[in-house]
Amino acid sequence: MSRGPVAEVICRDVLFAHWPIAVDGLRPAVPSELTIETFDGTAWIGIVVVDIAEARVQRVPYRPSLSSINLRTYVAFDGEPGVYFISLEMDGQLGTWVARNGFGLPYHHATIESSRHDGVVQVSSRRDRRSRSGSSARFEATYRPDIDADPSEADPDSVEAFLIERTDYFVAAGPDLQRTATLLRTIDSEPSTPDSSSEPSMFVGAARHDPWPLLPVEATIDRNTLSEAAGLPTPDTAPIYHYSRQQHMTAERIQHVSSPSSGSP
Repeated sequence: MSRGPVAEVICRDVLFAHWPIAVDGLRPAVPSELTIETFDGTAWIGIVVVDIAEARVQRVPYRPSLSSINLRTYVAFDGEPGVYFISLEMDGQLGTWVARNGFGLPYHHATIESSRHDGVVQVSSRRDRRSRSGSSARFEATYRPDIDADPSEADPDSVEAFLIERTDYFVAAGPDLQRTATLLRTIDSEPSTPDSSSEPSMFVGAARHDPWPLLPVEATIDRNTLSEAAGLPTPDTAPIYHYSRQQHMTAERIQHVSSPSSGSP
């Protein structure tokens, strides 16, 4: 099985919200094999709201019109930078199942409602109590992007690039992921084979994309218990916001990677 594109996705109305967080407060939520990366000595967590407008999975066109919300942080594995998803919400049962079992992503089924009126986007999410964690989580936000502004790309040395311009993501999962992902053809198992033990292994995936075209945005988060549900401190500072009107992404098959000899701070 060759590694290569397994899905293409068009994302719209993407809102990024980011908060600084102490490494010690974040460490329990991140596998020890991953190094928590910092920018000028500060670690970050982010919430990203995405409208999945169109997808093509295994060459089959699919127009899901789904919303997804993810809670994430920024890490490195063996020196390679990437994203670690702490939790993700999605409002489609099928999409949630495929993302969780085909790519190892910690998705929860949620009821997500979004609307746009006079240039204002409103989104609200309530996690299904029957989800895999059994915990409830809520998120509500309102944002107005300046769609008349010229899009810009993040400066390579800026905090925006540190937070937004990443393609790889890392997943810690047991042998069940290897089996289901093989059936779904979302894994490249040629380079190495995970141990047969029940201990979690580390996998890497990628969502390739051009630099994000960013627009100014005014936003307000009216409710957020995603961090609390993940066992993280509730942010007590105002977030920094970024917005992108549309992005095309190509997802690659996940791949098992060998663990470093020791954990990281």
